[in-house]
Amino acid sequence: MPSIEEMLKSVPQYEHFTEDGISMFRNRYGNDKRLAWHVARLCGIGGSETGVAVAARRGVDDLFAKEPTDLALEKLLRIPPIPETGAMKFGQFAENSLREMFLEEYGAKRDFASLEAFNSMKGPEKHPWMRYSPDDVILIDLRVKPPHSWGGRIARRWNFKESK
Repeated sequence: MPSIEEMLKSVPQYEHFTEDGISMFRNRYGNDKRLAWHVARLCGIGGSETGVAVAARRGVDDLFAKEPTDLALEKLLRIPPIPETGAMKFGQFAENSLREMFLEEYGAKRDFASLEAFNSMKGPEKHPWMRYSPDDVILIDLRVKPPHSWGGRIARRWNFKESK
């Protein structure tokens, strides 16, 4: 596995990193089993970070406990990212179980080929910092009615409509 410094050199904004920033990153993530993931997150703005920019653009204050400027400074290793919260840890812990519950409830299937295609995509040439890295891609056959109503809790949350 390459060193942290070698990994960070692949990040587009590497020339703007400081030694202090690299040291901060190394101290924070050096022993993290998701090190490569943390480096990849530096390469652009992902879906879970988009809300920060959108909320600010819409004038919503403190929805995500940070401003777009904070997000940019994190990507430049000028400030540390917010510490992982209990909700973040729970989300990581529960993700697989919740996915399996969803798949079972809706008779859905995972689409690994599409997931790989999405995760290997690069941002558009004009905006290379834009990223798309879904956690999963699922397929639901809307022609087949599952053994329950589409009006279940998950469906209501996402405003799915039952077809006639």
